[in-house]
Amino acid sequence: MRLLKCPELRLLAKSTRFTSVQWRNQTPGSLDPFFVSTTFGSSLVVDPSHPAAGVAKIKFPIIRAEAIGVKLLPMGLLLRELRPFPATPILTWTERVQWAKKAGLTGKRNSVAPNIPPNSSFDLSSQLYPERDYNSLLIPARRIIPQGALLDLALERAARRVPMSLHISTSKKRMGQFRYMRRHIEKRIRAAINMIVTKGAHTSGPDETIQFDANDAGRKWVLQGWAYMFYPTTEIYNMTYAKLISKLRTTLKNVNQQAIRMENNWLNKSLLSDQLAADLGAITNLRNAVSTEAPYSELHSSLSVDELTNLPTFEPALDGYPRKEANSSKTTAPIEKDDLHIPTTSTSKLPRAPSKVFAGKEPEAWKRELLEGLDMIVERLPRGRNQLSSKSPASTLCSEHIPNGQPTQPFSSRGPL
Repeated sequence: MRLLKCPELRLLAKSTRFTSVQWRNQTPGSLDPFFVSTTFGSSLVVDPSHPAAGVAKIKFPIIRAEAIGVKLLPMGLLLRELRPFPATPILTWTERVQWAKKAGLTGKRNSVAPNIPPNSSFDLSSQLYPERDYNSLLIPARRIIPQGALLDLALERAARRVPMSLHISTSKKRMGQFRYMRRHIEKRIRAAINMIVTKGAHTSGPDETIQFDANDAGRKWVLQGWAYMFYPTTEIYNMTYAKLISKLRTTLKNVNQQAIRMENNWLNKSLLSDQLAADLGAITNLRNAVSTEAPYSELHSSLSVDELTNLPTFEPALDGYPRKEANSSKTTAPIEKDDLHIPTTSTSKLPRAPSKVFAGKEPEAWKRELLEGLDMIVERLPRGRNQLSSKSPASTLCSEHIPNGQPTQPFSSRGPL
């Protein structure tokens, strides 16, 4: 008779809080993203609102070890596929953000985690996730939904199960060429995880005996909204359950912490984005309320008869500003800014038009040179009785000897006319 390697597993007490791990009907999409490095568009994945839709696959939580490795991927990034029975719906990222806002979580600038309200039961070292989700409230669609008292019993059982999307990547190179070996390795991994989650199994003492702690069991070992892919080797085939449980506990702790840090960072950014959008919306509404003017009928309906008779009248002006009538002698209130009709064009002084320039000189320069030339001609004229003296200014010559602006005989600098 073969002796048991772990006699402490011979008689196990029933679990008080959690009964089992729910394996089936927990993966809402195709697992192709686990095996390819391609980044799929948001229209092809299960949850288009997930913030990690464009994140490279290498950045997601992964642990590589000699005995067993594991890789995590958000369920929202799995590919959509046709199914004979619909899977249990997942909690979308938009729903998680709304839940976080109702729970009092707020975004925190220059931080990788959101701000937790005081006196709350949340802990940044554990997953920020609602206590009751679809897995604890819905019955799988492939089964007939019970009614009445049977429905309450089914919901109670669903609440005592821990949902987990667990998958094992089989390979002849890693797990052996015989199918019974690969199948045996899969069963051992599922049994060890079931004991860790439901009974809080752990090893203690120098001989590494398996102990159970109900307070150490629960959903903290399995992150909701994530799919687990394990990569075991042939070492697990002959490994004792005590050693396997110890390795799986260490692996789950490390990979879950990586996923929690990523989730907290995404949640913090989403909360900050929602807060910024809400602030911008409030500012826009305030501006619209301030800029909206009351209609003319509403403005005058709020005034009394005396106030309406004392209103000043204005006439339009060419400069765009209203002017008060000259014959109005009544004293009125100062004109408000809103009552003025401000022109849309600028009222600043327009620049002067450029003066005409001939041959590089302005008309004033040409006039000055002409007068100087006329003075030189007058000095050369003979001094006669009926002729002008040299002291006669050129302006007099222009005004007296050029009547009506008509040109006369041209002057000559060679001698008398």
